[in-house]
Amino acid sequence: MKLLAFIATLMTGALLIYATVDFPNWGDPYSPASRHVSPRYIEKTVEETAVPNMVTSVLADYRGYD
Repeated sequence: MKLLAFIATLMTGALLIYATVDFPNWGDPYSPASRHVSPRYIEKTVEETAVPNMVTSVLADYRGYD
């Protein structure tokens, strides 16, 4: 039974490592997630949140809903 669990763990780990090939490069400003949301945060943060600090508004107001 331990062998079966070990094989299942190895297969799951291999699948997860294989899936990382599809990830965008770390910190890529042109990744799909960055291209869609970032411009809105930069342009609308002061008028939508009334917080002058952009980092605080993104973390507390926008990302706080997640």
